Amino acid sequence: EVDDASITWGYSASTAGSVKNTRLSAKRTAFGWKLKMLGGSFSQNWLKDMTIEALEVDVSKDGIKIVEADFGKGAGRVILSGTVKGPMVNPQVDVNGTIEGFPLNGCVQPEVAAVLQGRISGTLQLGGSPYGSSGITVSAEVNLGPEDEVIVTDEVKLLDVISLVDRYRSYKKVRFRSGGFTMETGKNVAVFTDINLSAQDHVQLEGAFMARRPSEKEISIAIYKTENLGQEPSQDGAQGAEIAAADFDLAAAARAAREVSDSDDKIRTIFQSQVFGQEVIRREEEARASYRSIPYLVGAVKMGLHPKAFEETRSPVLSGLFPVDEQSGLRWLNLDLNGSLPATGEELAKEIIEHAKN
Repeated sequence: EVDDASITWGYSASTAGSVKNTRLSAKRTAFGWKLKMLGGSFSQNWLKDMTIEALEVDVSKDGIKIVEADFGKGAGRVILSGTVKGPMVNPQVDVNGTIEGFPLNGCVQPEVAAVLQGRISGTLQLGGSPYGSSGITVSAEVNLGPEDEVIVTDEVKLLDVISLVDRYRSYKKVRFRSGGFTMETGKNVAVFTDINLSAQDHVQLEGAFMARRPSEKEISIAIYKTENLGQEPSQDGAQGAEIAAADFDLAAAARAAREVSDSDDKIRTIFQSQVFGQEVIRREEEARASYRSIPYLVGAVKMGLHPKAFEETRSPVLSGLFPVDEQSGLRWLNLDLNGSLPATGEELAKEIIEHAKN
């Protein structure tokens, strides 16, 4: 028995998994070893830092059989069983299970949690290999249970703008409490399909999209749109702060100090420029680290709003642009996704603001 055991696998952020600080007991059997673990945490892909309620595996020359895997996350549960077979250099995972009331804040980055919250239930399937290029793949079919909900906040600018027009409903937090979607993850990409989520008398969401990590160019554009009033960075501009910091060094300050006229002002200017340049670089690196955690969405979804969201008497132009669909009784907004999560529907938000008072 080992009171505090930790095991890791995978060779990159997308393939890595772990069992940490668990109590491990091992017993010899006729076919190999039976391992039991209790306490500590289990992580793999977006299933992060789950408490090990019970984990039992049989290890033999044929591979690993997961007899029981019961994990907790807050009030949520993940129960898995299956096998890991094949050569040690490329073991293949075949694991199935269920999730119940799993909290989304336990599997997304803080930057995403500001936009997406709630808890979900459904079925899971894990495949792939921890040493393959795609790592462990996870497929989930999510069906919201009675206590589940998916919450989208008004950190998405489109929802914030709709709140200004719809005087009957708040969009600070839209709570989808029925419906579901399918999800597949692997190789740093997540694909969401068959989205059909409903917030009763509020919003209907349908469609499909892919979420991936943003490229360095997309990160640069996002940073400069917020910091430099929407101007995309030029090759020279992106390196300006670094060049400025390099130009102003202590040697330049010493040369200025030897000059008789206005030396104090020159020294002060050089010092301030150097410190400012370093501060710009630091802030940019912090911003880049943050933006790397925000997924970039590509796809198409449509959002159905309550008929009174854009009343004809209050906003006739918006009422005409987004008429009530006879079949569903909703006003549908079509969103072509090609940007970061918080920027979803940004162009549509501008259009709504433009016509809100007409």
